[in-house]
Amino acid sequence: MYTGLIGSVINALLLDRMIGGPLRAMITAQVQASKAYAEFLMSVCNQGWRGGQR
Repeated sequence: MYTGLIGSVINALLLDRMIGGPLRAMITAQVQASKAYAEFLMSVCNQGWRGGQR
């Protein structure tokens, strides 16, 4: 196997896109999940107080 070819192939890879794309998607999904959870908690807490419960 020609080892010089391996270095050029690795250098040709767009690592910022290969790593950055999925990482950005993970962060976006986590933000959306956190917002949904916060909205759920707020709705549950508000229902309890409106109903005279603690």
